[in-house]
Amino acid sequence: MHSFLLIGPSPEKNLQQALLLAQKLIQSPLTLNHPDLLLFTPHPSITIADVRRLKTAASRKPYRLKTKTIVIHQAEHLTLPAQNALLKTLEEPPSHTLLILTTTNRHHLLPTLVSRCQQTLLSTLPPVPPSTDALYRLLPLSVGQRFALVSSLVATADQAKDWVEKQLLYWHRFLRSPHPDLSLPQLSQILRSLAEANRLLKKNLNHRLVLENLCRQLPRLSLQPLPPTQNS
Repeated sequence: MHSFLLIGPSPEKNLQQALLLAQKLIQSPLTLNHPDLLLFTPHPSITIADVRRLKTAASRKPYRLKTKTIVIHQAEHLTLPAQNALLKTLEEPPSHTLLILTTTNRHHLLPTLVSRCQQTLLSTLPPVPPSTDALYRLLPLSVGQRFALVSSLVATADQAKDWVEKQLLYWHRFLRSPHPDLSLPQLSQILRSLAEANRLLKKNLNHRLVLENLCRQLPRLSLQPLPPTQNS
């Protein structure tokens, strides 16, 4: 069986579509209380302990049907360790197990996790804006994961220039009002990396190469985002 990722704006409708997809694939009625359905929902997140329980359940044979269905509802609430722990199971799910993930925002999922699923867009989602919080989401990730996320936000050279300039303006604010979790050397490294990317983009170098280099230069950090301000 394949692993599926259903992407839609409504969690309730996403879950309904997950059940409909499962019924179609296993060719059998399926309700939320069926013994061969295991549903994971955030409480408030979906943790690595939940994924371990999922793996144990996936390894066991179904009770009544030929296929066991596992649904991870609102998968954007998977913690980063949980997402990493899930990768192998998504890549090679047991033959008797169907895995379905639902999400309202695939950009909160690791690109490697998304790539292991067959994606279905349930309706047109609004594009993720190249907002100032994007850099917060980049910092904890690997270089490849960072570049995949930036590529999903920035498609053209002009968008790349605009995004980097906005990041520079936003992060300069911490020279006046320091971030509580950010040291001055870390801030300096971020600003130097952004300034170099800005300089290269203004020279009209290939924006994808510039952004990839930026992803390599940024320090690997995990910061608590601050509330947006009117000047950000």
